[in-house]
Amino acid sequence: MTNAVQVNCVVGLGAGNPLATGCSTSNGIYNNPTSMTLTNNQYNADGSLNQSRLTPRTAGFGAANGALPMRNIQLELRLEF
Repeated sequence: MTNAVQVNCVVGLGAGNPLATGCSTSNGIYNNPTSMTLTNNQYNADGSLNQSRLTPRTAGFGAANGALPMRNIQLELRLEF
């Protein structure tokens, strides 16, 4: 008689790492053609997030605005005696 242990693990996309599926399709909006200052920016000049562009509906130029649902982990354990 033989004893056996079998472990199967299927891991999808790990928690905290969403897969972006969309990008803001609005074109960059500039204040004038010579200075090229972006007015629908996602980030402020100091690198902080633009507080008026935090939701996907109001996302700034080039921001992710869609993601796939989070994945799960499936674990299977088989024992034979």
